[in-house]
Amino acid sequence: MRAYFIRQYNRLKKIILDSLKAGLTPHRLALAFALSVLWGTMPMLGPVTGLSLISSWTFRLSIPLVLGVTYLLTPLQVLLAVPFQQLGAWWFPVASGSSANHSGMVPWLEQAGTWQIQALEAWVIVMLPAAGFIYLIILVVLRYRNQKQKN
Repeated sequence: MRAYFIRQYNRLKKIILDSLKAGLTPHRLALAFALSVLWGTMPMLGPVTGLSLISSWTFRLSIPLVLGVTYLLTPLQVLLAVPFQQLGAWWFPVASGSSANHSGMVPWLEQAGTWQIQALEAWVIVMLPAAGFIYLIILVVLRYRNQKQKN
């Protein structure tokens, strides 16, 4: 397991250094990391790659950097799915006996959909401010580093 993380760290380090050599500004690097953390912790496995591609293309960020950090966070994404669901169930409880009244749906499938919605609600409330905070921290650190190198 340790070898996996060392290999992933080295890949990420190479992507970051290549991005900086290509002229990625501190603002864009911080934004790339914030978006990667945002999408990399989303409690749904399917749309993460598409959302990462669309957001990196929209903000003109390094696609390999955004995807690399997002894929590096995949184990965290899996680990956070249950806590997000539990937090969502606590914040947004569903009344017992209530049903979305989907005719023909299997009851466990309906329950899984409820859990998924609760997890996504908690993820949005927690991770949007967290991504903004991550953006600000990385931006301050990079600007400080750049100013220190100039002096």
